[in-house]
Order: sequence, then C-alpha cells, then structure tokens
Amino acid sequence: MYALPKIFKETPKSFLDDYRSKLAVASEYVFEGLSKIKGIQPIKATASMYLMVRLHFDQFRADCGITDDKSFVLKLWEEESVLTLPSQCFYEAGFIRVVTCISIDTAEEFIQRFSGFISRYLIQ
Repeated sequence: MYALPKIFKETPKSFLDDYRSKLAVASEYVFEGLSKIKGIQPIKATASMYLMVRLHFDQFRADCGITDDKSFVLKLWEEESVLTLPSQCFYEAGFIRVVTCISIDTAEEFIQRFSGFISRYLIQ
C-alpha cells in the first residue's frame, strides 16, 4: 500500500489507459462468448476483472451430477481443467465467477472448453 502513490504518480497515463482498454476488450469478449451458450446467463460487469454467470440448472440433465454451483465448478475443473469460483464463496448460490483479465487467446480457449462442457450436459 505504501508504494501505490509512487506507482500511480510515476506510471504514464498512456500505460494505464492502454491496460484499461485491454481489460475492457477481454471482458467484452468473454461476455459476448458466454452470451451465446445455452444453459447460462452471464451478467455484464461494469468495473471489475470478473463477471458472474447464472447457471440454469433446470436446463441440465438430471443424471449429470450438476446440482449446484459447487458441483458445476468441480466437474468443470475435473473435465476441462478450467477453474472458476462457485458463488457459494460469496454467500450466494446458483452462479459462478469467471476472471476476465486474460488474453483474447486464453479467453477463446476458455469459451471453447466451457461451451463444450456445458453442451455435454444440457437437456436436448
């Protein structure tokens, strides 16, 4: 915390503007990609490096073992090596938290893995 005033004072505004722009582009890319996937509803963040995704459990097969956000996160991790956080960590249920401060290449791979995972368990 002690170093922050110096960092903000000595960091060029152009660097911060560029970084902020990259974060916004990545966040929008992840949001748009997730918006096309059935069974979920991403919630657009306005000023963070995360977004929340509502899970529509009624659209998942009853036999898939996904009963809450924690079981969803564990299964996604086991099958796709994709780590998200269950909203139970934040005293809420039915959502997951996704980090959006990633490169576009990483975001693209995340969306592909995430989409493939969900498509295996949706009711047809």
